Amino acid sequence: MAHIFADGQGQLCPNCKQQPADMPTPYDEALVSETRAVRPSRRRRQLSHQSVGVYGTATLCGACAAAYQRNVALRTNGRRLVTWGFWAVVASAILYYVLIGQIPALAHGPQAILPALPVLACMLVVGAGLLVWAAGMVGRRSATRFLPARP
Repeated sequence: MAHIFADGQGQLCPNCKQQPADMPTPYDEALVSETRAVRPSRRRRQLSHQSVGVYGTATLCGACAAAYQRNVALRTNGRRLVTWGFWAVVASAILYYVLIGQIPALAHGPQAILPALPVLACMLVVGAGLLVWAAGMVGRRSATRFLPARP
């Protein structure tokens, strides 16, 4: 179905190809990213990083632009939750061992769960972050169809 616009300049959204493209949307995506480690000797290791990315501004329809922004937010917030959750697990595990070292009675019986509660809560945060990040990665393909083909 072709849309005809009054000014004759109208274009369809490159993502859904159904609605008029009227919202400029900035994007910055890594299409391919890989890191290689090479050991020229026993003691040295060289890392080489290669990345192919695209960036710029695409004009999308409002629905596709909003979906892309939600997808970027999911991936960003998921990575942030995993990172902060991991460091919180480390800190709460240290706290756990300090508490068990100071009060050995906490290591036995039903009260042993009390010092472990912060560790478990932080592990839940890491799990939630992984789920949010995975949802963003699953939706990435449909949200970035408008990107140019790989070079």
